[in-house]
Amino acid sequence: MRAAAFGSGLPRAVGARQDRPSAQVEAVAFDLDGVVWRGFDPIPHVREVIGQIRAAGLRVCFLSNYANRERSHLCRRLADIGIPAEVPDVFTSSFLAARHLHATRAGEHQYVTIEDGDTLARELRSFGMSAQALSSYTPRAPESPCSVVVGYTEDFGYQDAAMLLRVSEHVDGLYATARDRWYAAQTGRLPASGWIVAAAEEILAQRAVTLGKPNALALRTVADALGVPVARILMVGDSAESDVGAARNAGAVSCLFREPGATGDRPSVSEPRADHVVTDLREVLRLLRPARDPACAPPLGRGRG
Repeated sequence: MRAAAFGSGLPRAVGARQDRPSAQVEAVAFDLDGVVWRGFDPIPHVREVIGQIRAAGLRVCFLSNYANRERSHLCRRLADIGIPAEVPDVFTSSFLAARHLHATRAGEHQYVTIEDGDTLARELRSFGMSAQALSSYTPRAPESPCSVVVGYTEDFGYQDAAMLLRVSEHVDGLYATARDRWYAAQTGRLPASGWIVAAAEEILAQRAVTLGKPNALALRTVADALGVPVARILMVGDSAESDVGAARNAGAVSCLFREPGATGDRPSVSEPRADHVVTDLREVLRLLRPARDPACAPPLGRGRG
């Protein structure tokens, strides 16, 4: 594919600002829910857009606040819609949490997870850490400290809250894979993990440290894994709070995707401001300029404020 054809024939991205040129983008990180798929049904044009980006020599990865899906499972889902991906291309919030906690608090520490299934616990154990679900948690000793890591579950209820309260005296850390208010489902927005994190904070009287988006840790981990500067990553997501916030916090470039007719964030003065806003994924191609063809498109810009 000729670089000059990259994104040709498309209107400029809505809301794109060119007032402060950024470094050449080397990688694009896509959110999954609401950007690549909705209820695992592909968003229009996503396959062709990712194919063109890869053909132009840019790296593509997937950065999601999924905490209850194995990365290998997500690779299979991507393959089902015609987008090849390997496990190292996929960064979930459970993987990010496990990687960070291993780097900072490994040792003999014990972790208790709040989640559906045991995806998060398995990620923690894959890094050599001790992890149990809250429902089956047994302290090593009566006074053994533990940390609680909140993932995602649709079944958190009163009995879980009571169990969390019983172990509260021994909890010396509270972490969350994410605290999103909602996620994009086929039927519209559904509650994500934010309300569970809020409940755990109230019960434990602690503020949770979020390890997935919008923590800068998410995109910095991607940058380290890909071997590119974080400032040369374009983050494409549908949440101003989570995706744009992650890009802003890490120093990456942000692109907010607002699919026509889809329910998303209601703009507010307090939400992070995206560098670019698109309503069709093909418009993302207009934001990328292959280094070998400087005449292809204007340089990707980052806005102020």
